[in-house]
Amino acid sequence: MHLGADLLVGAALLNAFIHFDGECLRDQAKRLERVASSDVRRAMGAALAGAVSQADYEAAIWCHRPRLQAAYRNYFRAHRLDAMLTMTTPLPACPVGDDEATLLEGRRVPVFETYI
Repeated sequence: MHLGADLLVGAALLNAFIHFDGECLRDQAKRLERVASSDVRRAMGAALAGAVSQADYEAAIWCHRPRLQAAYRNYFRAHRLDAMLTMTTPLPACPVGDDEATLLEGRRVPVFETYI
């Protein structure tokens, strides 16, 4: 599974969460089987399979995350803002049953990548 740069930090954090409680791989596989949403199950499976390397994880946590935090801090300071409103997703919740793909501007798009 190829993860775009915009998903790298999320995947790294998911990978850390999955491994946080020290479960063995067998127990993690059981947890994965219980995930109802196929797109989330696929992302968790990629994290379990090592889609995010230790080097990528550390770069996300120690390099990219602080740079993103600084960019937001500088933006708020430069524009004297207390809050910033942004769209959270390009669509309202997709219809039940659109687990893999949904419509966006007349095109079928992957649900997970579109909403995350």
